[in-house]
Amino acid sequence: MARLLTVLSIMLAPLLVLSLLLRGEPVARIAERLGRPPPLWLEKPGRTRKTKPPTVLWFHGASVGEVRAVLPLVLDFAGRLAAGDRVLVTVQSAQGYGVAAEALAEVSSVAVAMAPLDHPGVMARFCRRHSLRGLILYENEIWPGWLAKLRLRGVPVVLLDASLSARSLRFWAQRPGLSAVVRAGLDRVTTATAEQARALEMMGWGPVQVVPPLKLVGSALPVDHEELAAWHQWRRGGAALVVFANVHAGEIEAIKAICATQAVSGGQIIIAPRYPETVERFRSILGGEGPELAYWTGFGTLGTLYALGGTVVMGGGFDPRVGSHNPMEALRSGCAVVCGPHAGKQSAIIELLKAAGLIACWPDWPSFETGEETERGGVKTDQLAALAAQAEQAAKAAITSAMGAMVNGPD
Repeated sequence: MARLLTVLSIMLAPLLVLSLLLRGEPVARIAERLGRPPPLWLEKPGRTRKTKPPTVLWFHGASVGEVRAVLPLVLDFAGRLAAGDRVLVTVQSAQGYGVAAEALAEVSSVAVAMAPLDHPGVMARFCRRHSLRGLILYENEIWPGWLAKLRLRGVPVVLLDASLSARSLRFWAQRPGLSAVVRAGLDRVTTATAEQARALEMMGWGPVQVVPPLKLVGSALPVDHEELAAWHQWRRGGAALVVFANVHAGEIEAIKAICATQAVSGGQIIIAPRYPETVERFRSILGGEGPELAYWTGFGTLGTLYALGGTVVMGGGFDPRVGSHNPMEALRSGCAVVCGPHAGKQSAIIELLKAAGLIACWPDWPSFETGEETERGGVKTDQLAALAAQAEQAAKAAITSAMGAMVNGPD
């Protein structure tokens, strides 16, 4: 199976590059996917083709959520490295690239790039041009070609917050040869649930440690205070606010049902579609804007939306095809949070937060009134900080135990 996938990757690579060009991906980003170092490193004074590549600690996350989860670790380890060593953050999506590049723009020892293809020739080029000290993967970003190449070079690999769906677990279990490549390439694995740990250990992946998920770590999203002030003009004094955040068109009927309940009736409602271009579908069924209903269509502005406070009903969780989005951003802003019945990839963090009394899951609703939110928000902040500290320390320990001296700087 591993050999078959290698052959397929070689055959399909030109088609993938062509599709990226047709989609308008910048040539520099495509070059990174083909193993070229990011421009930040190529532009170093005096660097030539014969210059020894920098020693690199490599972090990889698929897109925006994964990038935000590993950012605190990236910043921490960037501060531990010896002079001349570097941290590389790779992503799969343009959105993830944008978030990482913006967050790390002022950190000279960190570069951001698109992830190299899982292709033998590309990985050989990538390894020649980066002196890799270690790779940190996140959740379900498991690439057998990477792992095989890094194992041959003696590069340790850590998988943090392993989160494989039942379908993914079946995929690996049914392909023992390919699973063996992964098993041989992983030095440490962490996961948030005992159930996931058991499934991974049955395949021999590990050792596996059960720890709080890294998505607990982070800070509140940025707020546009001018926009926030404008929205405060719409807010009606004393009225409860319910925000449906990151909701999908398949959840419209569920939103209607929730809006008809006593918990929401009489308050103000903001609908924030996951995809702003679908807002007309919401308007056609839920009604147009008015004193009690508004629509939020700004992309990347959820920090401002959550700064309005109130209760956030997290989207995705009312459509089994989607699964809940991460509730942490709303919680960090001090909002009460309600998640739907379909947790999806967020099941571990939702179960943990529910058990700690930090969120409600529909049909349950937060028990405190609007006037109590500020006080309860302070309690939430303390609890979240404690959980986040546990998650961050566990992730650091997994990395340092696998990577050795390069990252064993002071905490």
